[in-house]
Parts: sequence; C-alpha cells; structure tokens
Amino acid sequence: MATSSSIVEAYNNKYGSDDEDFDTHDETIQIVFVKRKRFRPQSIVLDNCDIKTSGSPKELAEICKVATDCDLSHNSIEEWTEVFNLMDVAPSVSFLNLSNNLLAQCHQPHDGNYTNLTTLALCANKINWDNFLATIMPCLPVLNDLNLASNGIENLKVPPNFTSEYPNLTELNLVGNLMTELDDAIGAAVIFPNLVSLFLSDNPIKSLGSLPETSGKLDKLQRLYLNNIAIECWSEVSKLRWIPQLQDLRITYIELFGMMAENDRRKLLAALLPHITLVNGAPISDRDSAERWYMRQCLELNETTGDRYLELIEKHGPLPDLADVKLGGGDEKITIKISIPERAVQYEETFSVYDTVQDICKDIKNKYKIKGNLLFNVKKAGTDYVFNPCFGWKSDKTMLHRTDIDSEDTIIVTTYDYDGVL
Repeated sequence: MATSSSIVEAYNNKYGSDDEDFDTHDETIQIVFVKRKRFRPQSIVLDNCDIKTSGSPKELAEICKVATDCDLSHNSIEEWTEVFNLMDVAPSVSFLNLSNNLLAQCHQPHDGNYTNLTTLALCANKINWDNFLATIMPCLPVLNDLNLASNGIENLKVPPNFTSEYPNLTELNLVGNLMTELDDAIGAAVIFPNLVSLFLSDNPIKSLGSLPETSGKLDKLQRLYLNNIAIECWSEVSKLRWIPQLQDLRITYIELFGMMAENDRRKLLAALLPHITLVNGAPISDRDSAERWYMRQCLELNETTGDRYLELIEKHGPLPDLADVKLGGGDEKITIKISIPERAVQYEETFSVYDTVQDICKDIKNKYKIKGNLLFNVKKAGTDYVFNPCFGWKSDKTMLHRTDIDSEDTIIVTTYDYDGVL
C-alpha cells in the first residue's frame, strides 16, 4: 500500500475516492457516464499507512459518515488534536484502535464529549497516565473497554483531590506494563468503580499487595488475568480469596508452580480460592474433593495452623486416616460398603488396594446381573458427605490406593444405559 500522510489520503489509497475520473481517448465512441456514489465501509482499517494527520475535515466527515469501527494502529500520529478532528466528524465510531502510534501526551486539552466511543485501544504509545487521566478521559464519558497494554506504566496513581469517576468502564487491559504489585493497579478501581475485568499479565508483579485491606476497592471485580507474573509464594496467591466477586482467574507460566502437575495446581487453586469458578478457562468441577486433597497435603506437611486449613476443618470435619497401604509388598485389604438403591441392596465387600474400578464393576455386575454401565458416588464413613470421585476414578483401571476411598466408605451405585440415560 502506498504511504500516506493523512487519514483521508490513506482511505482514498485503499478504498478509492469519489472523484476518480473516467478517461477515454477514443473520440468515435460516445459514452454516457453516470457517477455512482461510492460504497462506505462501516469498518475502516488503515493500519501501517504512515498516517500523521487527519486530513480535510469535509472529506473526513464524508468517509466516516457510517463508520462504527476504525483501526489506525501502527501509524505515526503524534498529536491528539488529529484524533479529536476525527472524532468530531465521526459520530458513529464506537471502536477506535490507536495502538502503536506516538500519542504519549495530549498537549492541548479538548472539551469534546464523545458519547458513542465505548472501546479504545492505546497499546504501545508510551502513554503518560496522569496526563491521559486529566486530558483524555473527560472526553470519553461512556467508555467501557480501555486497552493500555505495553505503555511502560508503573502505577495507576489517583491524583490528589480527584473527584471524577467513570462508572461505565468495566474492562481494563494493563498487560505488559511495569507494575510490581497489585496495589499499583488499585487506583484503577477507584477511578473505575464498576471494574469487572482487569488484565495484568506480563507485569513483574511479585506481591498481591495489601489484600484483604484493599479488597473493598475491588468489590466488583470478576475476572483477573495474572499470566507470567513474578509472584514467589503461595501465600500471595491465597490473598486473591479476599476479592469477593472474583470468579474467573487465569494464572499460568508462573515460576512458583515449577514442576507441579497441572491437576495438582488446579486442586490447590480450587481449595485456596473458594469464589473461583473458572481456572485458566476451565470450570472447577469438584471443589469438595480439591479441598479435602488440600487438607490432606496440610496434614502430611504438618501445616495445620493456616486460616484456610482451619476453615476447611470447620466445613468438612477432621479427615479420617487413610488406609495403611504398603506398596512395597503384601496385599493390603480394605472393606467397602456397596449400595445399589435401585435394587434395595447394600452389602460389604473386601478388596485389595491393588484392585481397580474395573474389578469393582465386574463384581457388582456379576452378582446382580447388571448389563448397563455403572455410575459411582461415594459416601464418606461416619458422615453425610457424598461426592462424585472425579479425581482418579475416570479410568476403569485406576487402583483403589490411587483414589479418595477409605475403608468403611460406601460406594453408591446407579445404573444407566450406553446413552447416559439413568
């Protein structure tokens, strides 16, 4: 594409202009030429066009008459006045991408009021946060989604005597900046009190700051992305439980996780953070099992004084002792109660800890001539707690010593056909 100096020139180079001439040198042919109004796209994409200015206001207004999306990323726009010139004549634009330009500061404050712009992307402009807050945000009263990724921002400070709030903004992207703790971003929750989504991945964050003291400022936050941060201990991760509405957490590529198995990481996060329903995009399917697993880990490490462990003791009660399994030799046995409510049957059966789920299925099917599949739930001995043993029981060849089943527990069996219908 030819290089351009203005939005108008770049548009005409890409989409064509209205004043293109029809030229013919054959005087023997008489042609009736009807000028046709040129099609105007709703989405204008003019990235990498070396744009520096907005161009003629009249022509700009014509080409932006029906535009709703405008991508001007990877250009050379330095002055915010050129952006305001565009917005003044583009009343329908709701999405504007100005990433990778040179818009670090606004030198001439503007009194515009752009009530249609809801999404603004300003990645990699070296944005000065204080200047942006003072000069640009007042022009954007309905902005909903702001992307300030990769701008070298160290702290979202709230200016002294700051009184303005922007309640419409719910999504803020600060990926790839220079924040070292969550408190550096807390100012955003003051300025944007209805913040729902906060993206902080790829920041050198080592601490989640003064949670729970600051949790009240994040009381609307539901989605938080912390991929590839520099957090160093699980006690910092556990602070996230104090964000009351947090449901969706993405936290990957963390050195702290080391060689920890993915399944164990998920269980640990599920146990530590009771409000979370999505971890790295996948739903938490069995929080109770994860919490009991965490309690078992605390017992084995003799770490039984933590707040979360004590909360779980109150919720689940003390864990029963595990079966004394000696994997080095012998053939240890555990006695399990089998209950089949559909047939009003309950009996006890002794199995080797090396028997598999498949062995239990065969035993039940042979005794009661069951042809369909079996669905297991487990009732823990001496309690009313019933759970679906999804950890370790999805494979028919899982051995009992690899499950959460203890001696005297009851396996509640339901039969269903191959279509999954009970």
